[in-house]
Amino acid sequence: MMNLLKIAVLNSLMQLHPALLANETASVLVQQDLYFGRNVGTTGRVTGQQFQQFVEDVVIPQFPAGVTEHDAKRPSVYSGGNLIREPSKVISLVYKDQDSNHRAVDDIIDAYKQRFQKESVLQVKNQDVAIGFGQGEDLIVNDLAPEVIQVDLYLDCIGEGREGNRQFNQFLEDVLTPRFPNGLTVYDTEEQLRDCPNDSRQNSSKVVSLVIEDTIANEQSLYQVIDAYEVQFQQSSILEVVNEAVKVGFGQGEDLIDNDSTPELIQVDLYFGRNIGTTEQVSDRQFNQFLRDEIMPRFSDGLTIYDTKGQFLDRENRLIHEPSKVVSLILEDTQANENSINQIISAYRQRFQQESVLTVVDETLSITFQ
Repeated sequence: MMNLLKIAVLNSLMQLHPALLANETASVLVQQDLYFGRNVGTTGRVTGQQFQQFVEDVVIPQFPAGVTEHDAKRPSVYSGGNLIREPSKVISLVYKDQDSNHRAVDDIIDAYKQRFQKESVLQVKNQDVAIGFGQGEDLIVNDLAPEVIQVDLYLDCIGEGREGNRQFNQFLEDVLTPRFPNGLTVYDTEEQLRDCPNDSRQNSSKVVSLVIEDTIANEQSLYQVIDAYEVQFQQSSILEVVNEAVKVGFGQGEDLIDNDSTPELIQVDLYFGRNIGTTEQVSDRQFNQFLRDEIMPRFSDGLTIYDTKGQFLDRENRLIHEPSKVVSLILEDTQANENSINQIISAYRQRFQQESVLTVVDETLSITFQ
């Protein structure tokens, strides 16, 4: 997944667990992201309160099990080269692949466009993920030659404010980091759900994103993390999303994109660490200048940025916390775009003395503007 916008992640199948999983396999579930721009015309804006009311009026009735919201932003370049920052809400849905749910998504999009005079909503659908709701589910294919995959854990609230963050950070240090010392990314989120027909509530929550090899040892470590979280914080289940279709690189020049003869839309996520050595950080002002200088001239149609928190154990076994920016791009899989991504990575590494930039490419998505 920043402090400017919110991504909403709808854990819409939680009310179906365990009945759904008792009768269906993970392959019947779909993950879909909806990007809601919040600018209205040239001067207006959908406020946070208005969007929350939209969620309560329209989204929750369709998917009452829960909505998790996360901050993001979507800058675009319009005529004259002016950088226009548009706050957005990205709603990530997890639902059973059936007509009624597809119609529900269409109804949400139509309602948003009508209520706030929007032309379109970007949709990114992924049908190639494995999804589960608890410890012990076999979601990962353990290849003989290990491959890198992406695993996202949706962790429900454990407490509010500073105390909740302290408890969560302690869990990261005690349980998650020892099992995945090479690093992880944390998104701060808010969950909104309906307990009964007329009662909605909001809670803080977290999404932990891991890029790991698909080994049995890592799968067992995930089981241990999920089990420990459920026990320590009295959780009945944890949503786990496994994506084995991604391609992952850690530096400039890796050939991660298949350049089809007929260009297709794909998603590329770039993870920019902000630590410089042991004492300095890339400031928001410096990153925004890098955005203007290097990213927007190459991808002027727009992108989405998330503020995240990363951590890892260094060579001396010290826990290092690192704020990061995740830049998510929807682009065509052309050689020109691949060259532009490599140029951006090279420029960031050189400007801010970075060893690498994590790159995650997903070419299996269905991407449309409705």
